[in-house]
Amino acid sequence: MKTVDAAGIRFVEAHQALQLCGLAQAGMVFPYRNLDGSEVMDDGRPFVRLRLEKPIGSMKYYQPKGSQPHGYLPPQIVERKFGPAIYPLVVIEGEKKALALTDGGIPAVGISGFYGFADKEGAVVPELEEVADWIQPRQVFFAGDRDVVFNAQFSDAAFRFREAFPNHHVRVMCVPLKAPEKGFDDCRRAYKDDNKGFVMECLSPALTLSVDADDFASPGDLAIALLNAQAPLLGTERCSLSDDEVREGLVKLAAGLKFSNASGAADQVKLVAEDRMKMARSEFNRDVKERLTFLKRKAIDSSAPDGAVVVNLGEQNSVWTAAALDAIKEETFVFGEKLVQLGNSGFQEMDAKTLAAFIDDPRRCVFRRESREGPTRTNLSETNGRLILGAVTRNLNILRPVRTLAEIPTLVPDGNATKVVTGYDRETEIFAKGSPFEYVGLEGDDQRLLELLKDFAFSDPDDSARAIAFLLAPALVRGGFLGDGRSPFFFVEKDEKGAGGGFLCRLVATLYAMRPESIVPEDKRQAKEDVSRALSRGNALVYFDNVRGRILMGLGFLESMLTEPNFTIRAPWLHGEVDVTREVIAGSSNGAPLSDDLADRTALIRIRKQPPGYRFEPWPDGSLLNHVENNRDSYLAAVYSLIDRWVRAGCPPGKSLSGFRFRRFEEAVQWILENAFDPRSVSELAQVSRWIRWPGGGVAGRLRG
Repeated sequence: MKTVDAAGIRFVEAHQALQLCGLAQAGMVFPYRNLDGSEVMDDGRPFVRLRLEKPIGSMKYYQPKGSQPHGYLPPQIVERKFGPAIYPLVVIEGEKKALALTDGGIPAVGISGFYGFADKEGAVVPELEEVADWIQPRQVFFAGDRDVVFNAQFSDAAFRFREAFPNHHVRVMCVPLKAPEKGFDDCRRAYKDDNKGFVMECLSPALTLSVDADDFASPGDLAIALLNAQAPLLGTERCSLSDDEVREGLVKLAAGLKFSNASGAADQVKLVAEDRMKMARSEFNRDVKERLTFLKRKAIDSSAPDGAVVVNLGEQNSVWTAAALDAIKEETFVFGEKLVQLGNSGFQEMDAKTLAAFIDDPRRCVFRRESREGPTRTNLSETNGRLILGAVTRNLNILRPVRTLAEIPTLVPDGNATKVVTGYDRETEIFAKGSPFEYVGLEGDDQRLLELLKDFAFSDPDDSARAIAFLLAPALVRGGFLGDGRSPFFFVEKDEKGAGGGFLCRLVATLYAMRPESIVPEDKRQAKEDVSRALSRGNALVYFDNVRGRILMGLGFLESMLTEPNFTIRAPWLHGEVDVTREVIAGSSNGAPLSDDLADRTALIRIRKQPPGYRFEPWPDGSLLNHVENNRDSYLAAVYSLIDRWVRAGCPPGKSLSGFRFRRFEEAVQWILENAFDPRSVSELAQVSRWIRWPGGGVAGRLRG
């Protein structure tokens, strides 16, 4: 207890450990000191190691993440109770073992692990070097527990230790196999106050059985020397280990030597097993092979960086492909049942070759394959990539399926109210960027939207009302407010060139930070390919711009995508289906006719070109689109406020309904116009009830060819 107090060792609670070393786990903390008694500093803070009260897996000790290895100096060394050029110096793994040896009368320095005597560049840790320079030991002992005689890695570390101390006489020792406990600290505790017994029966035999590291040319030779030094104890009553423990230890040693390419030394271990423990050669070879397989697998697993996943390609395809997908779930999405990445221009589908190159990165995954020779690290092939892609739809529960991609916080229903989602929301399958903003109970929200339309010359109030509906459509549809309901085809009919049909489409796209995908259809095949490319990337407002001739009469796919839930993508290098239930489609023309079916799905917005000399609003940002982009949150708040009012009212339908095909959409927009807009504005806008079927079939008749 006296030594513990002098060393400053103490128990700390989790919150204290978090402050000291960055891990919220209770345990014993070991402060580190230099030879002059000052604190060892690492990255500007006192260095400590934590002996965990409850080990985490195989981890018993913890030191601050990113810190360097350091030597632990017991208080007797700091107090310089050992004269120079008299004593040997012991270097041993663990603070408690160094304390036990020092209590026993031999100066010792503790290190963190077999290789903790040096940093990554091979330089000896400064605390150890300082002690060695002061004590000037006649010999330096590299020491370990009782079981290191069966550990090939210990012999490798000892060999490297000798190379790090070329000017010292290095010997290697361990706790004797006849000792009552595993480690020097355990033995010291077993002898209690009998220091003489500890020295005579544990420490002295260890020194006597030590081997001279300079006598051996390889770690394998050193390992055999350590084994032979204690071989006479194997299989006898004097050995503290059971015969089964010894046999297991010999198997571990032979496998470790084979793993380090010291097969000759491993064969010598086999002879010891046959001679001393009477193990059958076939049994020994089998056990060594199993152990070697374990070591190879462990080495591959250990080579994976923090956060990387080790995937065994030898498992069933359904198992390893799921593990591979799980490793990239935070970097990918599923859109249209395809695995995609999000780039600057939207979603990009990953083909097998791209996926294989992406996932076969040590920062993400390390792949191994089992064979008769044992596990080996391998690379992911394009064929493997195809297997992973084939497993996407079976693993949607661990991936991130997306129905709506948005660059803005997206409004969604939340019971009898609304909320905005950002990031990935699994319930709605929305991935939205941006930061939330206030929108509930906003005053003047109707006027805020009308402000955007002040420079458009609509043919009559019905058209301006439908323009308001166009502005509301993406929020209603993309947020899922219409259930299975859909948005109509917004068709802007201009009286002449330059009236602003395409500009209105771009205005809506800018408001919602969507990519305005202008389609100029030349023929049916090209039109479908262009639409396919636009929809495959997500977050697009597709609009057919300045349509001429009768092309819209023959676009059956356009009619279908306005009512069917899925659209079949067809374009070079693109295929599959994409969900279009949350898409808004538009178009503009100087009078191009529509087919009967398309006309039945259309909300017509008629605009006229402003007369010569008309003075457009001088927007402070240079243009209306720039102004909306720079003040987007403000305008979105107006849209969201209007929809929130409708939801809080119970999502009721408007009073004046026309029986339009897109019933749910008409009900929502009609209620908003009737109840949320200023009466003066509503009188100016009239109603939004006459979507297509004017008395006498006027507009519908004009739209048909």
